[in-house]
Amino acid sequence: MGSSSFHCAAPANSDLDAPNLGSEILSETSQSDEMSVDNCTLAEIYLSLSSPPGNHNEESAHDDPHVAQILNGGPIPGLTTVLYQYQRRTVAGMMGKEETKGLMPDPTYIIPVIGQEDHISFIQPATKETRCNLPVQQQISGGILCEELGTGKTVMILALIMATIGRLPSPEESHMPVLTPLSLRLSPSPIHAAAREKIPQRYRKWPASPTGQRPGILSLVELALDVARVKPSAACVRKHQNTLQGKGLWTPYSRNSPFYLHYKDEDQEERRSSRHANVNKGPRTMFLSAGTLIVVPANLIDQWTNEINKHCDNSLIQYYIAKDKTPLPSAQQLAFNDIVLISHARISRVEAMRGDPRGLYSWHGICSCPLGPNAKVRVPQCTCERLDNVSPLLQIRWKRLIVDEGNNLCNANTHLFSLLKGLSVESKWIVTGTPTTNLMGLQHGTRELQYPDDEDTTEAVHGPCTQQASASEDQLPAKRVWTRQDRGDLNKLGTMISSFLEVPQFAGKQNAFAKLVIAPLMDPSGPQPGSVQVLRQVMESVMLRHKVDDVEKEIILPVLTYETILLDQDPYAVKDYNCMQAAVNMFLVADGRSETGDFLYYAKAGMGRQSMRNYTENMAQATFWHTFHSDFAYEKDVLAWGKKQLKMDFFPETITPADKQLFKDSVHSIERAVTDPVWCSLQSYSTVYSRVFGLPGPIAAAWSNSPSIIDTYTQRPCVLVDTEHLAQLRIFISEHPHADEPTLIKAGELLREQERLFTARETYAHHRGKVTESNNESDDESDEPKVKVAPTLKVLTKRLVEVQKSLAELGVPPESQNALHRPPVAPSKEWPLAGVRIGNTISAKLNYILKEVHEQSTSNKFLIFSQFPLTLAYVAEGLSSLGIRYTGTVYESAGALSRNVTTFESSETYRVFLMELRYGARGLNIVSASRVIFCEPVWQADVETQAIKRAHRIGQTRPVSVKVLAIRATVEETMINRRADLKHTPGATEELHGTTQKARERYLMTNPRYLPHTPSELNNNNVVLDFPLLPEPPERADSNGDEGNS
Repeated sequence: MGSSSFHCAAPANSDLDAPNLGSEILSETSQSDEMSVDNCTLAEIYLSLSSPPGNHNEESAHDDPHVAQILNGGPIPGLTTVLYQYQRRTVAGMMGKEETKGLMPDPTYIIPVIGQEDHISFIQPATKETRCNLPVQQQISGGILCEELGTGKTVMILALIMATIGRLPSPEESHMPVLTPLSLRLSPSPIHAAAREKIPQRYRKWPASPTGQRPGILSLVELALDVARVKPSAACVRKHQNTLQGKGLWTPYSRNSPFYLHYKDEDQEERRSSRHANVNKGPRTMFLSAGTLIVVPANLIDQWTNEINKHCDNSLIQYYIAKDKTPLPSAQQLAFNDIVLISHARISRVEAMRGDPRGLYSWHGICSCPLGPNAKVRVPQCTCERLDNVSPLLQIRWKRLIVDEGNNLCNANTHLFSLLKGLSVESKWIVTGTPTTNLMGLQHGTRELQYPDDEDTTEAVHGPCTQQASASEDQLPAKRVWTRQDRGDLNKLGTMISSFLEVPQFAGKQNAFAKLVIAPLMDPSGPQPGSVQVLRQVMESVMLRHKVDDVEKEIILPVLTYETILLDQDPYAVKDYNCMQAAVNMFLVADGRSETGDFLYYAKAGMGRQSMRNYTENMAQATFWHTFHSDFAYEKDVLAWGKKQLKMDFFPETITPADKQLFKDSVHSIERAVTDPVWCSLQSYSTVYSRVFGLPGPIAAAWSNSPSIIDTYTQRPCVLVDTEHLAQLRIFISEHPHADEPTLIKAGELLREQERLFTARETYAHHRGKVTESNNESDDESDEPKVKVAPTLKVLTKRLVEVQKSLAELGVPPESQNALHRPPVAPSKEWPLAGVRIGNTISAKLNYILKEVHEQSTSNKFLIFSQFPLTLAYVAEGLSSLGIRYTGTVYESAGALSRNVTTFESSETYRVFLMELRYGARGLNIVSASRVIFCEPVWQADVETQAIKRAHRIGQTRPVSVKVLAIRATVEETMINRRADLKHTPGATEELHGTTQKARERYLMTNPRYLPHTPSELNNNNVVLDFPLLPEPPERADSNGDEGNS
């Protein structure tokens, strides 16, 4: 349990208040005490929070013997994994928070001074209220588990569940009696008799007892089963499940579900006479469950399932996995599980639509079902009708609620938040390594990554938060003014603490967190005295985490190396990049941006916010490869206009020589691109092309989207073929080793025609829908001719059937069209085209990735990230052209992510995992990968580090290499250099976090730069690829020639 900053919690709550005195004390303190200037940032406070106490070498101070046993290294029944000591401290801390029902100091009060005669004053900085005794509040059951990413939060949660398995929660109001079907019907105790009396006679017409059994008296077996159901942790019944099943007692045991009856107004109900009781709608039947409801992102369901099976003894635990399309069982069945695992999406889309509990208040909720056939124990066989309009999750009083990746609970206006808050839960836990945008649990194992050259900054960043030292002994340090970004993080924290966790000091009081915590921090002149300490105390009261130093005393992750790779772009990609930014630069220069010098302002005004964002993303995509998909009529018009501008000198009088030169360079960039027939051919399809040597022209034309394209930038003759179809050609030859050249040409032409027919059918269907909609809206008397779509769908389908029949005759199955995942086959000397070689692609980044993977994939697995799905698709095509197996998010739905992770982790066949960056922040475990490549720089440090943490975490046994690819002389290099400077600049942390989309736009628009156009102008330091199209026989592979492209 996280230690509190208070050590003198006086239980009294006397009101010797003196607000004026409080103001004077704080004023005097701020003037006289240099330490009152606390310039810690929110992130620094977060990193300096105290670790949970406890040491296995010392006697535990905890009253709970179970907590003491965990701290002292004792076993946790049912947990098959041995925990690290820091994990034991966390589990003990969570148990302490759950089991402690007492009072805790009010964290909004501080102890600023000790006066005469050692008199202590407690002051609330926000209100200046002063008290002689420290106010106290009720300890909440739960909190925020925010351990560092990759330190084993999942196993900590499972250890907590196993350590408390079978412990039923208390009803929401302690005076409510715990009932069971047996005790409510048959127990003669006064408590159960009183519960029966509150139920109108017509609603307790229970079936008579079997012959030979006395009504109102429980048999010894029934009494034992009833006690075991109400106190399952003491009985350890699950250990004896097989025995009970053999005696026919397990079924009645499981059906005898404990519950309580929750009346809307208990006091009024007790005062009512029995003759008026029927006016009330009845109580809400709440089943008590010792289980934990775990809510996780959909892509983590499979991973959580694997972790449960890995760390827990399945004979001692029962869990239920809620599938998205499967209706939930009844509340009685759900409550019998120790773990119920459900996705955020299922809660938001389905259960939240059934989130109104008012329908649960009914006398009909009290079971009156008959006993089962041949019942040895008088437990009813419940067949009560389910309420389809209310989620069964709302009919259960849960032991605890765990929300994994719970940082999204910072928004109270979501279906997820609403339903989870409406649940009846004894303990609530938010589990996240990043509670807010800038509170990042990303330091474990990343010190060298974050600060590779400055060892002196380690203590300042990772150690205890200290006030900034003054420039000189006589000069007080300047106050740090908290920013709008800080306010955003504080608002998110406030929502989680006050609205979801419902800390008593803030829950139910309008804007209490904002008034008592946020407002004093956001003073325009800097935080008010004591306000930073209040925030620290509030965070320590709810957050549970270890300092990095404490974790690394027990476990050191393998070495992590981080490297930025600057590459020179391919000549065709250079034209792509330059042409894209040229038109924008021309218009902005001609529009007079030099009058204010604010290029970004004019860009936003002329392009619009969304167009500006699209342009920025397209420029980022162009550093890998980007296609225009046009006939370049627009670019040619811009080129003609630009030449006219230069010839007539139509420029604002205020234009600078630099801007005029930029305009000239822009015109030349567009002209170089649109007058290059090879570059124009490459723009027709969204694919990356490879330089192929030794491939006959007719075969290249048959197996490519475009006619045979001859590369003009290589010394040796070669053709450009798209990588996707290279992969198909390789597979076809390996499956048809005796195919001659005419057969290869025919197969390629048929496959291309099949693709075109598929595309034409989709286009026809889309166009037909538009034409129909347009015709419905148009005037019937219009003289405009009707658009006739040709060819018809029938013609397209008929031709497609003919093509597929011809392919079948060649031995090409239908699935060969998408055969990128086909396994490699044994090489043969007899293959046609055995001497064909694959050289560099037109993407410098793809070249580097292919070389790295080809050289190291036999001994290392790769995790490749990109912000853009199209980039990952290009990488997938490149890998397929070399026969390298991959999996990931490419060509897959988001729901398949966790399944693909499991496949990648368990299979030696798949060597590369391709992942969109947006999935990198989720708690995926991909420790089989030891090589991480980012296809482009990631501007948000927390996003990048979270992605790295998928591989660099507990369980990783190899050194991890991280490489970030960037193109030289582009905005990528500019931003990388800027971020490197900020990392080593004191106080620049916040600006570093702000290096995001807006910053990228500003750098892109205010620093327009064109790449060199010709190969001679390039540094030419890129990798050179030389791979065989087909796997080489061993003797050929042993004698690599020096063939290659230059």
